Amino acid sequence: MEYMPYYGPTVAASTPAGQTAMQGYADAAGAFGLAPKGMDVMAGMPKPTDFGPLGMAYSSGDVYDLARQELAARHPQLAAARESLFRTTYGDSPRYAQTDPSGYGPGGGGGPRGGGYGGYGGYGYFPNVPGGMPPYGTDAFYDYVRQVTGTEV
Repeated sequence: MEYMPYYGPTVAASTPAGQTAMQGYADAAGAFGLAPKGMDVMAGMPKPTDFGPLGMAYSSGDVYDLARQELAARHPQLAAARESLFRTTYGDSPRYAQTDPSGYGPGGGGGPRGGGYGGYGGYGYFPNVPGGMPPYGTDAFYDYVRQVTGTEV
């Protein structure tokens, strides 16, 4: 299973009152020569995201996305190898690919677990997916549950 980044609030952002207080301390320090005059305490900080009732915060999800883009820019072959671990297509499902030519999966029929309904057969339905099950909520998932349990879902 591919890593699922968290895009929610990770670190709370400073409130406007907090920013004003920090700027006041910096201005006072600048008046006594302890800090550069006119120092902006928020310089270099990214713009926080408004998470509605949760308030203003920063999310680590954007950092993850930037790291993946940087990997693709610097090492395209490594990025492609990483992406190949997580197939992106299987029929109408955008997440799982059936690439095993041995007969596993839909329409296979001839592999060690082939046969049965459309070649699905047994628990080896998707050998490249943990647990061997198709994506939850897809038609293939419900066909799989019907076959394994013998009940209608």
